[in-house]
Amino acid sequence: MGSERLINDYFKEEFQKPFKNFKFSRKYFYSSGRGAIKNLAYFLKKNRYSIFFPDYYCAEMFKPLKDENVKIEFYRILPDFTADIKFLKKVKKEKTALYIVDYFGFQDENLIEFSKESGFLSVRDVTHSLLSNFDFSSSDIVLGSLRKLFPVVDGGILFTNLKNFEILKNNSKEDFYIDKLLAKLYREIYERYKYKSEHFEKMYLNYSLKGEEGIGYLPKSISKFSLNLLKIYDFEKVGIKRRKNFNILLSNSYILKKAIFKSLPKEVVPQSFPIKIEKRDLIKKELQKYKIFIPILWRCKNEISENILNIPIDEDYSKKDLLNSVDKIKKVSGDKDEC
Repeated sequence: MGSERLINDYFKEEFQKPFKNFKFSRKYFYSSGRGAIKNLAYFLKKNRYSIFFPDYYCAEMFKPLKDENVKIEFYRILPDFTADIKFLKKVKKEKTALYIVDYFGFQDENLIEFSKESGFLSVRDVTHSLLSNFDFSSSDIVLGSLRKLFPVVDGGILFTNLKNFEILKNNSKEDFYIDKLLAKLYREIYERYKYKSEHFEKMYLNYSLKGEEGIGYLPKSISKFSLNLLKIYDFEKVGIKRRKNFNILLSNSYILKKAIFKSLPKEVVPQSFPIKIEKRDLIKKELQKYKIFIPILWRCKNEISENILNIPIDEDYSKKDLLNSVDKIKKVSGDKDEC
């Protein structure tokens, strides 16, 4: 549980146009979210924009901006995953971009409303909220990675209505996706067929690393393999199952007490179920003994990042899987059953 996203049964028989609910005139698909952010960095640098970035972030998101020497300042994300808007109201808006993240599929409604009238160039990272039914049209640019929600081997997006946004993509060979696909297959052999040999784990790590090196940071087009998967992926069915899985965990009294979000708005399709827990890294390590591999989203300077554990709620998982993960979290954390 919580490992590589595997190709599953959530596919339609007919082709569809992915992300048609995003009302933007210019839609571009990249091999990664990093590539999309790299293109953003080119645009900001060329037009002499600085950017305010949330202090709860993934290092992979931050690196392309830093590499292009874009001036970066941080604004604080509070423990409830809302922004410190009081601070943002005081800063200079001219030639300044505001980077907004929809954490775990939820949106900070006050921040979105503020961004509409603030004078910032608004950039919204929708990596976790691609399935949520939000109105994204108020943002100048939306971007993100596709690999956090979908079982694709590569993929990122950048959508905008800005006519002066220059798209930069290299027409590179697509063979990089083969390594990522092989990594998924070796991982599935190791987990599904119960082969305990370290050989399969080593092969998974080797091909995964090679695939990431092939994708890199430079903007390049998404592979046709992943784009075709998106065209037949059943977004609606997946959204329904993810919401169902989130509510299963939400109905558990032990998890509810630790939950960051204690309700599920009707427009939200969550990426995971974040909880606040002490000794997070130790618990994560112990869970691996039970084949529960929980990702860390993310390690950064914001103190809340040290205690967030994201329980996977992917559409592949059953109620039994979810309750088993709760039991194991409770066991390895030393928490006792409630009376």
